[in-house]
Amino acid sequence: MKKLIITLSLFSLLVFGGCTKSFLDVRSYDDLVGNEFWKDRNDVEMYMQGLFYDFRATTTSSIFLAATGDFRAAPVVFAHPSLPDDLKAYKMFSLLRTNDLDEIYNYYNISEYDYLPAFPHRDFARFDLVKRWSGFYQIIQKANIAVVEINKEGGPDLSERERKQYTAEAVFVRNLCYFFLVRVFGDVPYYTEAYFDKVIGRTNMLEVLANIDKDMSEYYKDLPWTYSNNAQVGSRAQRGGAIALMMHTNMWLAGFSESKKDEYYQRTITLGDELLNENQNAYGLVNIDNIETVFQGRSKEGLFEITQNSNFSGEVFNRALTFAQMVKSRRVSNTAQIFYSIVKYDIDYMNKLYPLNEPDKRKALWFNGDMDPSIPNNPTYFDCKKFHTKAQLAINDLVPNNNQIVFRLPDCILLQAEAYANLNQPGPAYEKLMVIRNRAEASALNSAMSLDELKDAIWFERSRELFGESHYFFDLVRTKKATNPAYTTNPILSSDFAKGAWTWPIDRSALLNNPEMVLNTFWNN
Repeated sequence: MKKLIITLSLFSLLVFGGCTKSFLDVRSYDDLVGNEFWKDRNDVEMYMQGLFYDFRATTTSSIFLAATGDFRAAPVVFAHPSLPDDLKAYKMFSLLRTNDLDEIYNYYNISEYDYLPAFPHRDFARFDLVKRWSGFYQIIQKANIAVVEINKEGGPDLSERERKQYTAEAVFVRNLCYFFLVRVFGDVPYYTEAYFDKVIGRTNMLEVLANIDKDMSEYYKDLPWTYSNNAQVGSRAQRGGAIALMMHTNMWLAGFSESKKDEYYQRTITLGDELLNENQNAYGLVNIDNIETVFQGRSKEGLFEITQNSNFSGEVFNRALTFAQMVKSRRVSNTAQIFYSIVKYDIDYMNKLYPLNEPDKRKALWFNGDMDPSIPNNPTYFDCKKFHTKAQLAINDLVPNNNQIVFRLPDCILLQAEAYANLNQPGPAYEKLMVIRNRAEASALNSAMSLDELKDAIWFERSRELFGESHYFFDLVRTKKATNPAYTTNPILSSDFAKGAWTWPIDRSALLNNPEMVLNTFWNN
């Protein structure tokens, strides 16, 4: 396995080297792969493995996932009691909470900028990488090239089934990148041509989302529901992940398209029915007592995930960048010493998600009770063990070995519930909601609740079930709840939201050699 990772790393460097002028610059085919490439299945397989490896590197080489999806506008604070409060690295969490992204990047413009002077890697979070979209565009470029080269006359020696499947994988990757880009930056440049060399500006995000859905619709049925090779389950494109991507895309379209929102809600429901009813037993909910297997990866619940394995060199995420690492505390055996989590969630928020006197196995399985200050004689600290295995917890191992889940089945079930509720169909909405609560052995909800109460119940169930899986802020945005203090302790003003306060600043390198490009004007960029 170590040899494989080294090979993929070299392949990424040699084959997937970054563009030097701008994100739209395209190098020649010979520069990318050489004249002797694209001959057989091994060439294509190597290219596709590199494509997924690059997606992994782009999303995990900085605090991108946790910062954009989990901590922004969330009720979190820096919590580590043994480090000075004024360390700039940890001020970032307070700035994320209040959506003060300009102030985060001001730290990169002052001479005394220094995050962790006591450690060699001072800028552990790499917020500078979060606002650079070039990594995603390099992957899109490579995916577009794969589609062309796999299907060109005289191309690689593949069966018709292999040709269609590899093409669908490349299409999935490019659309996943576009979806990630829209959620973070709003309007983004869009193209699907290989060896693209035109100067273009940003495309309206609704057009990009519609293109994602249309593009995926043409290819997704060429993907398998699952793989016979367990190492590929969840980590390579499969039909369930493609359907999940289209469901999310349609819910974003519904959130920003008043006139056609019912059409998008209905499409979400239809896609969800296909996912749940036609998957040939490829997917299913895991028993709540075995829920840790979901985050270890390759479970029937996982639809697409970013893999790691701490048993093999080079296969681990940066410890300081993962949500799982930042919210875990541990005690040293036979002592009173505690290694505290870096951040903690407000206790009022946690009690709202997991009420103290209501049954819900997720609370016991995913959190230690020490986070509750009402427990006598216990220190107040935050300890989320959701992403750690029982074996790790037994030896107080702080290093998470979880895969980063992108899409999993409960996410899609709750999207269906939300779509039903927005179409004024409370019966099926309640039924879908209770599928998730029943699996968690959570308390029953009143089936006669009002439609607004049902919508709120679905919202908080998504926050509860998908805690720490990079959905929180994006759900706030697509539902426009980001402006409502009932759903976030740090709402964005409606006027600022309309100006793009929900987006992320774009690095000024995007302007290089591109007179058509503009940045997100709400931010200083």
